[in-house]
Amino acid sequence: MAHALHVPGAAGAGLARGAYCGECGGPVDALLTVAGTEWDGPTDSWRPVECGETAEEPPGRPHGSLHAPTMVTIGRGYSLQFYTCVGTPTHPPRIIMQ
Repeated sequence: MAHALHVPGAAGAGLARGAYCGECGGPVDALLTVAGTEWDGPTDSWRPVECGETAEEPPGRPHGSLHAPTMVTIGRGYSLQFYTCVGTPTHPPRIIMQ
């Protein structure tokens, strides 16, 4: 079973506060981050060129909006991060929502 931890207000880059192996307490490495949007809406950080200000929404919006084409929401707009144990990769992943 994976261990989940919600870390509100944790740093957005690098390892999240409280990221450690839930099995042995050792250090972990980032494995995967799942975000609900393609870019940060208010600042347009990491906005793809093809989704610039002049980009048009597809007719009928078959994939949601340009900002959130997957229509996936993690919590209330958080990211879901998976970490793996450095010492023993077979330990269950550490899952953090921030």
